[in-house]
Amino acid sequence: MGLRKKVFIWSAVLLILLLFSVYFIIGSFLEHTYSHLEQDQMYQKLHQLNDVYKNSLQNLGEFTHDYAAWDDTYAYILHPGKKYEASNLVPGTFATYDVDFVVYLNAGQQIVYGKQYNPITRKLENIQSTAWIRRYHLARLMRPGEKNPG
Repeated sequence: MGLRKKVFIWSAVLLILLLFSVYFIIGSFLEHTYSHLEQDQMYQKLHQLNDVYKNSLQNLGEFTHDYAAWDDTYAYILHPGKKYEASNLVPGTFATYDVDFVVYLNAGQQIVYGKQYNPITRKLENIQSTAWIRRYHLARLMRPGEKNPG
């Protein structure tokens, strides 16, 4: 084997080793960089989702507080009537406030009013069962002037 052939072979081997080294160095760098980018993007989306959740809870809290503190609602629970329902508990109320259902319970934990909103038909449907009260641990009702622990 001549000198020219040996130099060519060694040059080719060194070039291949150099290319593999550059490939692995750049590959690991890019993998690390993309991993950080994906993680940052995931945290950003998680924070956005958390903000949406907090906003929804705040809106729901304001909605329930407004209706609970209202004298007309208190009077309705004592003496239910269609007039209150027709002016305050219409499908538009559910859609506007993005509320799935509204349930009014009296002090005896009986349902005075219970409807859920069907966004497909845009109609209200009755809620008859009280099993969800036990399921979601809502058996203890708050009393007037009592602060919400959460």
